[in-house]
Amino acid sequence: MSGTLRAVRRELSVIFPIFAIAVAAGVAISFGNLVAAGAISLPAVVELFRAAHRRSPVGLLAFVWGFNVLQTTFVYLAGGALGQLLGFTDEGFVLALGVVMILERTPISRPIAVAAGFGGGIYVFAGVVGAVLDSAPALPMVLGTFAALKFWILLLYAGTIHWRTELPRFERVVQVLFLYIVAIAALNLGLPSVHDAIFNFPSDELERVGRESIRGPFTRPNFLAHVAVFTGLFWLGRLLNGDKARYLAMFVAALAMCLLTFRLKVAMEIAAVSLAVAAVSGRIFLQRLAIPLLAGLAVVVLFVPAFVDAIDQQVGRFVFDEEYNSRDVLYDTSAAIASDHAPFGVGFGRFGSGPSKNYYSSVYREYGIHNAPGIREDRGAQTVQDAAWATIFGEAGYLGLVPYAAAIIYLLYRSFLAAKANQGRSWAVLFGWIAAVAVITESSGTLTFFSSMMATNLAVAFAVALSESDPPPAPAPQPMVRHGFSAGRHRSLRRAATR
Repeated sequence: MSGTLRAVRRELSVIFPIFAIAVAAGVAISFGNLVAAGAISLPAVVELFRAAHRRSPVGLLAFVWGFNVLQTTFVYLAGGALGQLLGFTDEGFVLALGVVMILERTPISRPIAVAAGFGGGIYVFAGVVGAVLDSAPALPMVLGTFAALKFWILLLYAGTIHWRTELPRFERVVQVLFLYIVAIAALNLGLPSVHDAIFNFPSDELERVGRESIRGPFTRPNFLAHVAVFTGLFWLGRLLNGDKARYLAMFVAALAMCLLTFRLKVAMEIAAVSLAVAAVSGRIFLQRLAIPLLAGLAVVVLFVPAFVDAIDQQVGRFVFDEEYNSRDVLYDTSAAIASDHAPFGVGFGRFGSGPSKNYYSSVYREYGIHNAPGIREDRGAQTVQDAAWATIFGEAGYLGLVPYAAAIIYLLYRSFLAAKANQGRSWAVLFGWIAAVAVITESSGTLTFFSSMMATNLAVAFAVALSESDPPPAPAPQPMVRHGFSAGRHRSLRRAATR
């Protein structure tokens, strides 16, 4: 009985502080102080994440991935101050994962640790030094530094998981949420007025060829396209493993969602993935590719007329219309910044990042782009974050860009070697390789490394592709057994025999 009471007391000693923190955070939310609410809540999140990490690291990462997918739904359904807090919760989750890794000292996959230490380490050093030298405001610099660390934290945490044995658990979460995404996308396509009434999404998205791009449970079509590509490659990997039936149906659904977003990046990713599969596929994979290829061609033929027209219109807008060429402005300006502030750049939180948008950076005025379409402060600077590599170049300069790019290329190369050597033995390695190629392909025109959802997907892709180099998991302690009996039972029998 005393042991039971001690166990209950131990559990309550954890639950009561967490409950008190939750109440304090709720009070802060009620007064509209979101910063205080987030700061108060963080210790409870870290403690809960530590417990979840000890139980199942892949389960914890799957929870974070699922929250990223559902975050927009939570934000719009909750509304008010709670909705605003939920909009930043993904940032707190990433920070909590970083703290958990430090506290638990979990072993990390060697290639990932090397890439993060070299590329991420030098990049962060360059961005911080650049901010200090340029006398950047403190708050945007701190927030920008965290944004710069986000992808590397997620990559390191993904590198702690033994994917060869744990991937099926992650896959179950992906399957459930994929069905939710398909259902909402179908509602968006068939009953758009009902969809918008339920989610109360803003209706400021561009129309493609006379119809609005579907966005499912997200605010923008490009997020739906990103998740559809990632999950679709999951099912393609399963199909190349020889699995059929439901995986073929899910692959077709994912491809249809990709096309119905009418995004130029989707066409680029399909081309890149095709080349990536061809580069590593042995005879076994090529034989298994026939069925998904035929299914994919059927979907493309069904939607290709509208899709090609939409892509043609987008290309025309990007080339001839100033309203759509803000990415070119960002890349040109980032090169000028890197030259003027060599080798460090202007520092974190000052160009192309979330903090530079929320605390409108003086760098935009300094370089005369504050009136450029998509970058204007009075219009919300909507496209400031749409060029990840421009952000890296402008904020961290040559010293940050070169090692960052080298680390990504190193991870891609190691993933390619793993997939090439795999030759049909593991669908997971092939999935990791082609998913990494797809996400990197879209990084030139989106906020890949600074979005929690996109960064998580890229981190998972690299970690799964490199899973063959994972250290084996530590074996669980087993009781001593002698001749089919436990040690204690063996001693008891021996004493009984000598009486």
